[in-house]
Amino acid sequence: MGRFDGILICSDVDGTLAEGKNIPENNLEALRYFQSEGGLFTLATGRPAGYESVLGVPLNAPVITENGTRIYDSSTGYTLWTYPLDGAWFLLEWIDQNVPNLVTLHFTDGVSPAEVGTAVSRTERRTTGDLLKIVISNFPEGEDSAAALRDRMAESFGSRFSIFRSWGTGVEVISPLGGKGRCLQHLKELLGDRARVTVGVGDYENDLSLLRSADLSYAPANSCPEVLAFAKNHLPSCSQGAIAALIEDLDCKLSRGELCL
Repeated sequence: MGRFDGILICSDVDGTLAEGKNIPENNLEALRYFQSEGGLFTLATGRPAGYESVLGVPLNAPVITENGTRIYDSSTGYTLWTYPLDGAWFLLEWIDQNVPNLVTLHFTDGVSPAEVGTAVSRTERRTTGDLLKIVISNFPEGEDSAAALRDRMAESFGSRFSIFRSWGTGVEVISPLGGKGRCLQHLKELLGDRARVTVGVGDYENDLSLLRSADLSYAPANSCPEVLAFAKNHLPSCSQGAIAALIEDLDCKLSRGELCL
């Protein structure tokens, strides 16, 4: 048996594992050690399926993509689950009429380029692929403006959709049935004894459901205040190798008998 048998780490990408496409080398070294001792590592990212190949990070479990609207097996290229954004026509119409920002639509078969005021027409033109999420970005007035739109949309549509920021100036809308946390629950069911203990780590609002669903929750030092307040375990910043520090902490917890596998 390996030291980390039965542990699944599910990590956010931007601001947690990597800055852009740059992954600290100590993260990669720690991941090689973790996986060689039986641990499972995967991503829970807002990026589309296939982005993990750009990073080149070693994965040995299915990937959660598009902020928990898809679970994707990167080894086969197959999609295992999706959570389409059903019943969003009236929301798309409202966005076209009220949101002067760039709007990107993510479908199961691709991403529609950001154009202002064309969300409905772009969706109508598609003959294949379900809508997974809506991304609203490019807020010239900064993070406060993005937060204000998030709050305005949540007040009007929060009973029908899940609305949050994925970064300071990026507002996203997904199905309330999805989310990183729901997908982590699916992975735990799928992997069985190989994921007896789940570990969630992330830095922003879109990661809160992941941390809530995980057995152990972690946040790097650069996380937003809401995530730092919720996470039970704090790490150095992303640039300093947060994932390496997480794996070291798991090692210590095992040595102290604090983890029951």
